[in-house]
Amino acid sequence: MHRSVKGGDEEDKDPERDQEMQSLRSISKRLEKASGEVVGPLEERERELLEEALTMWTAFGHCCSEECGMEPEKLVKVWFEPMLPEIERLKDLSASTELNPEMLEEYKAAFKEVWNEVVGPD
Repeated sequence: MHRSVKGGDEEDKDPERDQEMQSLRSISKRLEKASGEVVGPLEERERELLEEALTMWTAFGHCCSEECGMEPEKLVKVWFEPMLPEIERLKDLSASTELNPEMLEEYKAAFKEVWNEVVGPD
């Protein structure tokens, strides 16, 4: 490659290299757009699932304390202990996720209904 001096070392422009760089930038922009079209909906679905799981856990916790007088973790430990690490992970993520109030009421009612079917109404 040939160099010229213009107030310091400066490489001459290589038209072939410039075209390659433009092609790379164009490909990069298309990849960013395509990944955004794929990743965006996946992130939204992940947020929705996390919201639903946290809402369900909160409703279950409410049922456990109100109907059974126990902490939900204790019941899970008895029924399905391998699930406890997942519940802890869910609780750790709860700071970044809001509950769905409408869904929360639906799940609370469903848990209470099932509980009443199992043990009978008060």
